[in-house]
Formats: sequence, structure tokens, C-alpha cells
Amino acid sequence: KYRQIYMEQAELQAQKYRLRALDIVFKEVLQAKERGATFIRFKDEVFPIKPQWVKGFLARYKTEIGLPFFAFIRPEYHTVETIKALRDSGLCVTMVGIQSGSEYILNNIYKRTTLSKEKIVDFSRIIAELDIQYSYHFIYRNPFETKSHLKESLEFTYQLPFANVFIYKLQPFPGSPLSKMIDELKPIPLS
Repeated sequence: KYRQIYMEQAELQAQKYRLRALDIVFKEVLQAKERGATFIRFKDEVFPIKPQWVKGFLARYKTEIGLPFFAFIRPEYHTVETIKALRDSGLCVTMVGIQSGSEYILNNIYKRTTLSKEKIVDFSRIIAELDIQYSYHFIYRNPFETKSHLKESLEFTYQLPFANVFIYKLQPFPGSPLSKMIDELKPIPLS
């Protein structure tokens, strides 16, 4: 979504996922450790999905840094084996970005067509079985949601393993496809 917004403002071809060089990442994390950090939080929207980058990270992190860490991981991009290897390197906290339990909202509004609710449930169970602390993230105040979408979301939560839940108010980026869809269709949110 960022890419679509900024492609209009830049003449350069933007990459969908920006990856920083491993040496730079390790230099920064090592500096944080030397200054007393005891936990690292990787704040990328999604932990790098390029297998070679992750392989290089895994080869070095445990021995060079050795601190527990948080990272956003997603079932579309990370295999069970990768998640196990990340856990063995120090991944101890993550999140499961659900946004909505409504298939319609996921597919047609958020355009998350690659992620089924079954995959979310399986992913959550794997993380729980691997003893990685996690939380669920939902979005509320989506003007396209109806009572039936909310009911579907609530019923979906009954399938999930127990975890903390964070609920965020929808705030689309100006100029994003979702923002444009709201401006064009002018849906009326539930009270």
C-alpha cells in the first residue's frame, strides 16, 4: 500500500519490500546491546521475507547478539521451519495480524486474499505450540463493516487459541487505496 502511494510521488521504481544490509542491522543491534539493551524489537511491518536474508540473519544472530527479540512474522511468508529457527535464535514475542474475521472484509476491503482464516488459526496454533508469546491485532471502525461482519469476526475468535488482543481504530493513510475507496463509496460506519 505504501508503494502505491509513493510511486505516484517518485520517479524511482520502489521495491515492495526494502531490505537493509545484514551488516548494518547487526552493527546497530550490537550498539544497542553494548548500551545495555536486553531485548530487541524489530519494527519492520513484516520480518524480512527473502529466504537468503533470513538465512544470513539466523547464521549470525544467536552467536553475535544472543538477545531475545520481537518480530512481526506472517504465515504467508514464514514456514514452520523458519519460525522454529527464529525461535531458537531468540524470537520470543510476535503478533498475529488478523484485522478482521470477516472473509468479505479481508478479501475485498483489506485485499488480503492470500490469507485464509484457516491459515490464521493454524499459524496461531503453531506459535502457541512453539511457546512464542503472541497477541492478536484487530481493526475496528471500518466503515464497510456490518453487524454480520462483526458477528463473523466474533465467531472466528472462538476458533483461536487464547492470547491477548489489541484492537486498533482504522486510520487509512491519505491517498491509499482504502482511503480512496472510502472517499469514493462514502460508507456509513456502524454507531
